[in-house]
Amino acid sequence: MLLSYRAVRVAAGATLLAFAGSNFAQSTTDEALDRAKQAKTLTDALAALGVTNPEPGNKVLLEAPDIVVIDRKFPVKVTSRMPGTDWVALFVERGTEPFVKLEEFPAGADRELSAEVRLPLTAKLRAVVRSGGKYYQVSREVKVATPAGKSK
Repeated sequence: MLLSYRAVRVAAGATLLAFAGSNFAQSTTDEALDRAKQAKTLTDALAALGVTNPEPGNKVLLEAPDIVVIDRKFPVKVTSRMPGTDWVALFVERGTEPFVKLEEFPAGADRELSAEVRLPLTAKLRAVVRSGGKYYQVSREVKVATPAGKSK
């Protein structure tokens, strides 16, 4: 009887450790995301998410207008046609808050990120995709125009 009690205690302890480990892994991901959101440069935001040596993303589509009105929100859509994509992130290359959004995807899901962005100056948008443990990127410049009769 003592052995079965001990076996139950060991199994319960192992289950508790596995649960704690999965929560720890999740909080590490949350911490990385928080660091990316707080980053002041694009390099720091990418490093916070573990992005290293992103390759050109030939199967990543970044849709955004060519010209937008200063300080007005506009839609941006990123679509990954790469199998095995587990997340897509969007960044602004210029400015003090480069991180825009990160979307995670379960296996087999549509891999599309939509966001609304506001730019005070002409800047490049950069989409980064993680697929199969590798990183891929694509960028696009969005010009910012001031409406006639307005000055900044």
